[in-house]
Amino acid sequence: MADDKQDNPEKKDSPQGAVNINASTPQRHNHPLLPGVTDASPPRFVSWDEIQAAAAGQATKMFLAHEVAVDQEFRLDRAAPAAGSVEQRVRETMHNAFWDLLREKLAADPPNYDQALVLLDDIKQNLCDCLLAHHSRLKVEIEEVLDKEHIRQQVLNNSLDFKFYADFVVNMISKLCAPIRDDNVRQLREETDVVNLFRKILELLDLMKLDIANFTISVFKTDITMKSIQLEKTEFKKYLTVQTENGVDGLENTKKWLLKHHTEPTPSSNWYKILGKSYIDLLDWPADCTNYPETVMMDRTRFTNIGAELHKLAIVASVVLVAADSSQGALQVIPDAKLKIKALALEAVKDTALSDIESCLTPLAEKVVVETTEAMKKTSVEPLNGDRQSILYHTILQVKDPSQRIRQLVYNRMREFIQSVIAMDATRSKQIPGGLSWMHSELMALSARIVLLVKHNRDVFWEFYCQIFAEQDAVLSGHQSEGKEAAQDDGKVEQG
Repeated sequence: MADDKQDNPEKKDSPQGAVNINASTPQRHNHPLLPGVTDASPPRFVSWDEIQAAAAGQATKMFLAHEVAVDQEFRLDRAAPAAGSVEQRVRETMHNAFWDLLREKLAADPPNYDQALVLLDDIKQNLCDCLLAHHSRLKVEIEEVLDKEHIRQQVLNNSLDFKFYADFVVNMISKLCAPIRDDNVRQLREETDVVNLFRKILELLDLMKLDIANFTISVFKTDITMKSIQLEKTEFKKYLTVQTENGVDGLENTKKWLLKHHTEPTPSSNWYKILGKSYIDLLDWPADCTNYPETVMMDRTRFTNIGAELHKLAIVASVVLVAADSSQGALQVIPDAKLKIKALALEAVKDTALSDIESCLTPLAEKVVVETTEAMKKTSVEPLNGDRQSILYHTILQVKDPSQRIRQLVYNRMREFIQSVIAMDATRSKQIPGGLSWMHSELMALSARIVLLVKHNRDVFWEFYCQIFAEQDAVLSGHQSEGKEAAQDDGKVEQG
């Protein structure tokens, strides 16, 4: 039976939940399936976890590439557990236990260097990870000085100088690290406790690897963006294929989203405008709505956040306009006072959720009343009396309501401006909405964020959008033709 098992790979016990990727290969043949290609022997088994891990790996690549493409400030950061969490306490306990054990082993008589050898080898690998292509000489030096066998011989001869290796590593780090880490290197040189020194060395090496990764991303950002476009296209087509095979329209929500503004035959040159209106709709998409367009799902949070920021800017502008109206021209005469009120409003809404905006308007209204009154005192305008101060105060509180007249007007103007920026020719400039020129920098910064999202999304999915628009045009044109024919037939009947 044992011989049978060896001669027939199919009879091998496969892991539970595993998939034999050679299962469809006819095992009765002794010749390869393709001339010149040898059979895989023995057949390889892949567990479901491995398949999921591979899929997750591809998704992670796509996600990271997408993040780099649409986030101008993208950078990798150290993953850290929440302060005070169980994970943080467990991690700190384990780390402290490791270093306490190292200290105990080094202090033994004779010293036990087993853990230290593992640590030095780990540091060697980390140093090599920080090397760039042109660091060939430094790599040779690291390999020679931190040679595992040489260090092991020193341990056997009881001649290991742990401090020597610490100094070597610190000097090497000083050659490799970015200037921003100079203070960390200085702290390493000042550390006299060997165990603490090696602990800080590992922490700094982790930071250096992040620095190098972020530097590499910044250098190759354009290439990563281009690869992201192709990668997302490829993966989305695979998604559509799977959906189609299961009888599902993978673009159902996307079609509903786009066709809301495509109600009559439209020249292809105007499809950008339709798409621009559709993108703007995403800024106010209900949070509890489940039919979000498939093609923008990966950026749903970003569009939602930009929409919230736009509402906040509308609130800020509304507060300033209300104050300016109450000041009877004083804020126009003293522009610094107007800018101060704007700064107060921006600070008030900055870290406040849109759903909780009322909580910041009360203290803000009090400050705005004071600033407006002070500005009026500096001009020939009569300062606000008690009643007028109360009116200004309560009008500012009313701005919490999206349907408040001034806020709604300002929001619509800002929304139209961003929509025009999305659809405009890059060679043409665009005028800030009338009466809001003092919000120029904030509006342009927000516009830049959404333009970046829109451009990348168009680059990836434009061919799908064109297909949807073309199909809709065909349907609409057909209906119009039918309508004309029916009208002509009715005319003939009447004439008859």
